[in-house]
Amino acid sequence: MKKSLFLLLLFLAAAALSFADNITFCYHKFGYAMEDIYSTLPEVLEWQIKYLKDNKIPIIHMNEFVDIYKNKKDMGDNALLTADDGWKSDVDILPVLDRQMVPMTMYLIASVIKNGAKDYLNPFDLRILMADKWVEYGCHTNTHPVMTKLDDAGLKYEVNDSKAALEAVTGTTLNTFAYPYGILNKKVENYVKQYYDAAFGVNDGVNRAGTNLYNVNRFVIYRNTTFGEFMGMCGYLKEVKADDPYSVRDRI
Repeated sequence: MKKSLFLLLLFLAAAALSFADNITFCYHKFGYAMEDIYSTLPEVLEWQIKYLKDNKIPIIHMNEFVDIYKNKKDMGDNALLTADDGWKSDVDILPVLDRQMVPMTMYLIASVIKNGAKDYLNPFDLRILMADKWVEYGCHTNTHPVMTKLDDAGLKYEVNDSKAALEAVTGTTLNTFAYPYGILNKKVENYVKQYYDAAFGVNDGVNRAGTNLYNVNRFVIYRNTTFGEFMGMCGYLKEVKADDPYSVRDRI
């Protein structure tokens, strides 16, 4: 009996060790505004994608990520690219996604698209995104509130109603959610669980077998995120050595 229990524990430990590590990146805007801390140069995005590729870290689709974690599959270490808020500059990085042939999930705010807010995606921009096969979509609420301050009616509006509105304009089913500001509590998490397969925060760290699928870790990429810092983030994955020499020469 003791031997059987020991073998079972050994098997479970080995399974946990072999489970795929995931690293997820959270972007916001893309462009050349030096004063905007949330704006990433398209050329820097492309360098980061090439770095992942050079280190044989596949950038996977969101449905693959969900499948791995819900069904405890080991597909090897991998990366996800996400972008929050639905800024108009999302359109500007389509050539990068097309050249590199990698997917990115855009987390959209429903009311912003509907009302045509300045500097955000409008229905025309959204049609351009929808024509690109590398763009995927997730829900980022109706109005980007601090969700822990919402009552039940507010949660319905931000979680349910926004999902329905965004599915109507994108023509796709939205299965994942991103918490505004990464702020949540157990009530918010349990509510989101009813409608989505996974939800993303903005906690630094790699995602492993024990990761909470309703508070998935994401590294936020800022304007001043250095190449070395990005390499260090990638170093959380088992197969990448963060101290390996790497040159940006001829990469951009």
